Amino acid sequence: MPIDAIIFHANAPFFALVIHLLKKRNKTIKIFIYSHANAKDWLYLESKKSFIYVWFYKRMVKKVDGIFLISKSVENSFLRIIPFARNKIILNYNGIDLTNFKPNFQDCHLPIRLIYVGRLIPQKGVQNILDQKS
Repeated sequence: MPIDAIIFHANAPFFALVIHLLKKRNKTIKIFIYSHANAKDWLYLESKKSFIYVWFYKRMVKKVDGIFLISKSVENSFLRIIPFARNKIILNYNGIDLTNFKPNFQDCHLPIRLIYVGRLIPQKGVQNILDQKS
């Protein structure tokens, strides 16, 4: 079965090459990238290697069919660096459907069972949860 679309959770320069090769091999495939963080975080704008990330990311954006971003804040940070991508941006807000998720605040005294998948960096806030429950 052929693949119609691929979504990359992309913040590595390597993906620019992968996307280029995919598009070259299959001209009909739709490729999207997804980001949930502001540009300064995923383009390492405060580091010396940021110019490399920005250079590769601009080339990657030219090749993709769309860019999923989760908020106006993320969109604004993205457009400050890559303004030509405006017509490719698709805002897809994160959120919780409160009709399906009903937290029970009466159980706050019970031990917390937590599964976390991701990088353990301060911006993720995992330490804040652990500090509150200890």
